[in-house]
Amino acid sequence: RLAFLIARTLGQMTPRIEDTIAINANANFLLILDGLKTLVTVDPHGLRKIMEQMMEGIPGLTILVTCPRGVGIPFENVVGLGRLSDTDVASLMRQSGAPYFTASERLISYIYGQPFAVRLAARLVAAIGMNEVLQVMVAQHETDKKKIGAEAGVDPWVDNTRIYYDKEGNSMGAALCLRAWINLVTGYIGGGAARAFGVLRLLSFLPSGLTREDLMSLFVKPEDVRHVLDVICDQFYLLEVADEHGNRVSKYTAVQILDQKLDTLVFRLRPCVLGLFAENSNPLKFECARNLDNMLPRLMESADIVHKTFAAARTVEGLRAMEMCENTCWSVTRPDYMLREGFINHKHASIEVCGHISLYLAMMMLSLNRNHEAMLACRNAARFFRKFCEFELSAEQIQEREKHPEIKMRGPSLYGQALRLAGEVKLQLGCCESAAIDLRNGFALMSPIKEAAISCNYNGSHIGQADILWAMAEMSLTMNDHDKCDFYSRRCLRNYTDLDSPPGIAFSRSLRGQLRMCAGDMAGAYREFNFAIKVFREFSLNTRLAEVLCFRAELAFAVGNIPRARVDAAEAGAMWTSRHDLQGQAFAKKLQAEGLIATGFPDKAIQVLQEAAKLAAAANHVYIEGECQRLTGEIWSKKTMLGDTEPRWSYAQGHFLTAIEFYKRAGYRLGIANTLRALGGIYLSARHPQHAKEMLQSAMGEYEVLKHRLGVAVCKVEIARILETKKGKKCKAEAKKLFDEAMPAIRDVEKRVKTAAR
Repeated sequence: RLAFLIARTLGQMTPRIEDTIAINANANFLLILDGLKTLVTVDPHGLRKIMEQMMEGIPGLTILVTCPRGVGIPFENVVGLGRLSDTDVASLMRQSGAPYFTASERLISYIYGQPFAVRLAARLVAAIGMNEVLQVMVAQHETDKKKIGAEAGVDPWVDNTRIYYDKEGNSMGAALCLRAWINLVTGYIGGGAARAFGVLRLLSFLPSGLTREDLMSLFVKPEDVRHVLDVICDQFYLLEVADEHGNRVSKYTAVQILDQKLDTLVFRLRPCVLGLFAENSNPLKFECARNLDNMLPRLMESADIVHKTFAAARTVEGLRAMEMCENTCWSVTRPDYMLREGFINHKHASIEVCGHISLYLAMMMLSLNRNHEAMLACRNAARFFRKFCEFELSAEQIQEREKHPEIKMRGPSLYGQALRLAGEVKLQLGCCESAAIDLRNGFALMSPIKEAAISCNYNGSHIGQADILWAMAEMSLTMNDHDKCDFYSRRCLRNYTDLDSPPGIAFSRSLRGQLRMCAGDMAGAYREFNFAIKVFREFSLNTRLAEVLCFRAELAFAVGNIPRARVDAAEAGAMWTSRHDLQGQAFAKKLQAEGLIATGFPDKAIQVLQEAAKLAAAANHVYIEGECQRLTGEIWSKKTMLGDTEPRWSYAQGHFLTAIEFYKRAGYRLGIANTLRALGGIYLSARHPQHAKEMLQSAMGEYEVLKHRLGVAVCKVEIARILETKKGKKCKAEAKKLFDEAMPAIRDVEKRVKTAAR
């Protein structure tokens, strides 16, 4: 998330830190990272790695970080904030509500010059008296010293940047002095103002804060809201006010916000208070639990609105809306925290809502190409829905379904949705085998179930099963397993036909078209694509329409229909651009480059491929990055620059090797095989027949694994031509044998291509 936020602040499309460095390599600027307490504590290695990369890659960069302790990068300059003097502490105490406080008071030695502790101490002294506050702080100070086993003369409250551990090795955190004051204040509020403490506890789940309208919905009487905010915001300063962008606002009091109805401002816990409440594992009290149950559906609605905004290609609007809810969505979708005893562990409605919030969060992350975070959100959703399934299998729910047969089980379908989305994310990350497991499990969960023993008459989700079959067919096609792709696509088409879903039928037939194109049936693929394009135009499904137009453009390139291919690629590119879809734009640019190569403009094609590679990198789409590298390599292997006598083989070789690495990350074995064959051609042109033969044999091995007849046949022909140049009857005989084995497959494909061209 830090890399994403830095890129967004600098106005970049790509969330990768490598691209941030490349774009700003010659810039001179100051980057301020304010409030990195959580990252320093949770993932210090990741934070150090990002900062070291940026400092090395951008020499003119200076980074200013505010956090409880040093980050730990080389040549770091750590500057601690100075503490207030006793005189300043006494002056601030008098201004904050303790008018008779002097610098000679004993309590001042337990404040350690911390401004926020001074404000808390002043309010506590005014509320419960000097002696009572002093007794509590003396006792807490001695307790902390005993816990850490401090030697004589060592004071654990002095150093606020150091994390302390007790004798058993458990972390006590940093800033023990300030923690003691906050604990004393929250304990006082919990004892005398239970409603105010409930709001504090609720806000610990909602780090993005609550608006005035949200707070008003928690109370019956408006004066109750006024009283609560007066205690926790205006008296004890535990809350802060922020605008819709998360920036702190200090010119309004809580009462002014209520009176003036400033609904764009939010109330949120101060970071130091939020960190303390996050460690609180005590069960929620009734009122706080009820408020949390009421707020979760509102948060789900907000997440749904943000997701729909991204789906409608209103990216800027979606980012602004996401600023208000992203942190809170992550906070309430932590299964290890939320499913503890005394939280929402036994509340099936809240568990289901948390699962839906996780799903929306995963789809938002996918829209922003933050695939690893999308994977985390999918995993969280699956854990919530699995818990919901366990609840539906409890004796109480079985008895309820026996009494009311109209009640249907929803858990298996929801759990299957989470697994399906997880499988699709894994496909984008190149984890095909793991994705297949999730998709198969999701398909099984969406199958009908009839079990009288548990009073279950679950009809399943036929549309969900069809969607999973489509994803499994697409995965099989990516792995070049044509038999499985044919099986899944047929079942998918049958399911969508039974459901009478024209868009679903079009999805299936577009996939069948890709399969036919891979098998060499160009005429059949053209028919399937035309049908899908017609349906998608009719239903105004522009995203799917652009995808199929790209597929038809690839088909047109394969049969030499360049004008048709360029028209389809241009139309698809315009659609992707209007929707700000980086992945689609990259795909369209790649097709545009293929058109330029076919029409004899290699220089311009290289420029377009570079643009496509940048867009693909921004979208984390390694397949398109690999394709761009492969096509660039093919251009360099055929193009002779002015003044050269032959193509630049080393340039082409470098691009081909890079393409192979991308294909390996994507799990695209067909791309690896094609690139190895192209490398063999380079070695052959450069008069290295032995290296060429080795590359072709490696490529043939990949084709054989994929059962790709044409690929195997072409490799055999090229190896045979190498053997023909060698002396000896044995080489000639082996070459003839390879020719005889290859020709049937080549003639079969030639017939199909001629038929498609006609």
